[in-house]
Amino acid sequence: MHPTGHPYWKRAAPRDAYAEIDIPVLNLTGWYDIFLAGALENYRGIREQGVETRLVVGPWSHCVTGGTFPQRRYGLAADEQRLDVTGLHLDHFDRHLRGRPAAGPAPERVRLFLTGADEWRSFPDWPVPGTEAYVLHLDGRRLVAGPASEAPGSDVIRHDPADPVPTAGGATALPGQFTGGDCGPLDQREVERRDDVLCFTGAPLTAPLTVVGDTVLTVYVTPDAAGADVTGKLVDVWPDGRAELLCDGIHRLAPQPAAPAPGAAPDPGPKADTGPDPVPDAGADPGAGGAPAPGRPTEVTVRLGAIGHVFRTGHRVRLEVAAGNTPRFDVHPRVVARHTVHHGGAHPSHLLLPRLADG
Repeated sequence: MHPTGHPYWKRAAPRDAYAEIDIPVLNLTGWYDIFLAGALENYRGIREQGVETRLVVGPWSHCVTGGTFPQRRYGLAADEQRLDVTGLHLDHFDRHLRGRPAAGPAPERVRLFLTGADEWRSFPDWPVPGTEAYVLHLDGRRLVAGPASEAPGSDVIRHDPADPVPTAGGATALPGQFTGGDCGPLDQREVERRDDVLCFTGAPLTAPLTVVGDTVLTVYVTPDAAGADVTGKLVDVWPDGRAELLCDGIHRLAPQPAAPAPGAAPDPGPKADTGPDPVPDAGADPGAGGAPAPGRPTEVTVRLGAIGHVFRTGHRVRLEVAAGNTPRFDVHPRVVARHTVHHGGAHPSHLLLPRLADG
């Protein structure tokens, strides 16, 4: 009854109330929590009002808070009892509700569990200060640091709505979420064997690479006229071949406008496929875009999500590009389609990682 963009949701949208929030806030979330993006946005939005705000991000999903998944264990430090989440709550309430004198120094403003290193680190703020843009360009099936290749290249991916690329872990709320059955850092190798998934992989790292912040894919795509979903996954490839999912995202392109009949007025074309007309700033899906020019490459931005991760020496950075991730995202379009992914030359598709400069 109240689809995306409906005014019904505006009354519950935190971003519309930041200016009215004047009480200290403790934000707790996980790197694989379906509400991670909202928690990070709330921290920043409230913080910008000058209100005391804290952020804690663990190696958790929405229901797995012990740091133990079927395919990955982050160690005892990841357990919410070792961190003492209840203690965080009580300290917050003592300081700001009960008015009790502080028993020790004020807690750190931002505390993040860096996966890969599998340890907690404290930071002064989010986004974390001291990061720098680390750009990896798509080159053939490689990810290469430095300038884009001058040689143009392209790959074609086929989208079949009867056999879409399946979801394998990540920030989901699918059945089995309480045990990590289909959420979190699952191995992507089975999905990567599909011929409708493109994998771009970097060379083995000669030194650790620490990435903290929002990761973004910019890719040039010539979509099918029926429309397209452009999905991306950031993956840590271990020396033994395990392909551990870190985060993923999507950008939807609407169908291309049909050619007008002779003598007819030009059709302005369909709007982005985001449901009914949204009210201004109502939180409509920012990953949706309008129809691109027919038959031409269009620049697509896919926000893959935030991570706090250390790619260890000998590991490799991998990017997966596909036309679906179902059922995490609904199937689009509903017909067989083909899309061309461009890289190099005039279309420097690239992955942007916020690298922590001091490691």
